[in-house]
Amino acid sequence: MTAILRNMNTEPELSAGEACRTHSLTNEDFARLCNPDGSLKSQPQTTTFSLKNNPSKTITVNNTVLYVSGALLITLLIGAASLVIRRRNKKKKIS
Repeated sequence: MTAILRNMNTEPELSAGEACRTHSLTNEDFARLCNPDGSLKSQPQTTTFSLKNNPSKTITVNNTVLYVSGALLITLLIGAASLVIRRRNKKKKIS
């Protein structure tokens, strides 16, 4: 949310945080970007999954766990692919 808000009258640029503090946004933009106290809203650091399309059964996971799991999965896939390629190359050399 570090977007820069510009006024059409070439006034100095205003950061999103400053715009929230000064309440210089439209009501719709203020509700979307700012908390009622005038502070900038922060993005949640979690992802929520619903189970079997049932919104009452959800799992919330920290995004860091998702990133690490994805990196490990990709590393394992690359390792497995390299092992398969090495074994194929060894079999071709023996034949």
